[in-house]
Amino acid sequence: MDPVSKLTRLLEALRLQQTGSNRANKATASIGTKRSLAQKKNARYIPEKPGLDQLSRRISERINRLPQEERESDKAVQLFIDSVLAWEFGEDLLDSGSFLKYSKQISAAIHNDSKLNLEFKLLLKSLIHTKK
Repeated sequence: MDPVSKLTRLLEALRLQQTGSNRANKATASIGTKRSLAQKKNARYIPEKPGLDQLSRRISERINRLPQEERESDKAVQLFIDSVLAWEFGEDLLDSGSFLKYSKQISAAIHNDSKLNLEFKLLLKSLIHTKK
């Protein structure tokens, strides 16, 4: 299984959860949001999203730049999460006020689920040893 697929499953679950809790808010704001998204798409070029292989290499490189003792730490998990969120939703997300909120929620969900936490530890180990 692709290493990023595990986080993709988690992102899908969070999207479903977010959709359920924000359904009322989205209904009232959806018309204005759709218009502004269409205007943004027409106003500027949106680059194509890199593939999973490229994302995996980027994450591996970033984790391998961490000091040895932090490569399997919560900091490495957070780096992984932030990279995947930016990949999935676009680099503009990094500038949004809600980015840190979602990033921390995902990190907490991983940390609080012992099976998922173990899977991430194994995933980090595989990325540490993956070189260019």
